Amino acid sequence: MINHLSGVQKLFEVGVILTLFLAVFISLSLLSFSPIDPSWSQQQWVARHS
Repeated sequence: MINHLSGVQKLFEVGVILTLFLAVFISLSLLSFSPIDPSWSQQQWVARHS
């Protein structure tokens, strides 16, 4: 027996899946954070010795 979902149920299911994906992504981002890692918006300046 095939169970057909209504439009609202489909939207709800897609929302739940996207929310779970976003939660996993943010959790991995926070767990792998290190203040030592350089940022994409920072440059490293190396002093030249004369």
